[in-house]
Amino acid sequence: MKEIELRNVKGCVDYSPREQYIRNYISDTLKKVFEKYGFKPLQTPLLCYYDLLALKYDEENDILKEVYKASDNNSEKFGEKIYNQEPVKLGTVDVEEKYMSRVKEGFRAVVQYGLGTAYMGNYQAVGAGKTGTSQSFIDTDDDGKVDTDTISTSFVGYAPYTDPKMSIAVISPDVSILNGTNSSAVNKRISSQIVNKYFEIYK
Repeated sequence: MKEIELRNVKGCVDYSPREQYIRNYISDTLKKVFEKYGFKPLQTPLLCYYDLLALKYDEENDILKEVYKASDNNSEKFGEKIYNQEPVKLGTVDVEEKYMSRVKEGFRAVVQYGLGTAYMGNYQAVGAGKTGTSQSFIDTDDDGKVDTDTISTSFVGYAPYTDPKMSIAVISPDVSILNGTNSSAVNKRISSQIVNKYFEIYK
């Protein structure tokens, strides 16, 4: 019998049961919280027509060279974009260590006793991060015109702050009305639950 090497298709990854448990938990948590606050689910296809994908690139683009092509029964081309993106260092900032240390200490202070308190769940003592808010806009009656100013919130954190092993970024769009009386702690709940579960599994 001919031996067959077991390997993944280029660009595909296998996740162990433990890793997939974490991925499922994060996905389920995000889904429950967002749907609770009125966000609508959306799922797009993993496959698309090659011609559609190729519209934004010239024929010599390296991305197109990494696309797998296939055909259906009618010989129509379609493909799934699968490629590996190697990390690229875009640049460095020439900053003295004393100033960088000050920035790091500021991130830690945000989580320890600032606006980021409780965002790192039960691991606030070893976490660091930064909260943020921005003005955003929505069309509430689907007439194609923006009619309501809203507030979107975000949080980026990492832990342990001395030697980071994990990082998290949570963005919640349109969580409240600008200058309104209602506010939402959805970012805090999402972030804290994910951080707690991460450290529960990776103790």
